[in-house]
Amino acid sequence: MPSLSLAIRFRGVPLETAYVEYVYGLLARQAVKYNRLNGLDGILLTLHGDRASAKTHRAVMGDPTPTDVITVRYDATPLAPAHAELFVNPMQAIRCAAARDPATLLREEKDIPWSAGHELALYIAHGLDHLSGADDATYEGYRTMRRRELRWLSDIPDEVLSGLFVS
Repeated sequence: MPSLSLAIRFRGVPLETAYVEYVYGLLARQAVKYNRLNGLDGILLTLHGDRASAKTHRAVMGDPTPTDVITVRYDATPLAPAHAELFVNPMQAIRCAAARDPATLLREEKDIPWSAGHELALYIAHGLDHLSGADDATYEGYRTMRRRELRWLSDIPDEVLSGLFVS
């Protein structure tokens, strides 16, 4: 299991840090259980707002817009073990949770009482899934990843997911 670190660089809506750490740990254990995250020594999860998200998105992918999650994996070198960074935007989670369109959801998602916390946890799960090499460039890849991520989230009580943001 890689070591997990959390950095909150976000001043928007307050987050329940203990819940974020708990959910991050549970999702990472799920990813390891499904033979994900092999070879990583550590993962840093950084929660940041729109401005930082846009800067990171531009630096990593050449796109200057804010986004949900960006995953960066660093291969081992003679001087450092393999590690990774996940950059997640909680403001995007708030916006997307409020704008979910039932017509675009997978069958498995339609009965879940969704909150911004669910969306934030999904972003963390999605980043961890990408670290394994999973790819959502095709619709089939997207569906496979989303179903796996929803299974990971299903092990977390709804009250914990709904409590990620302080009300």
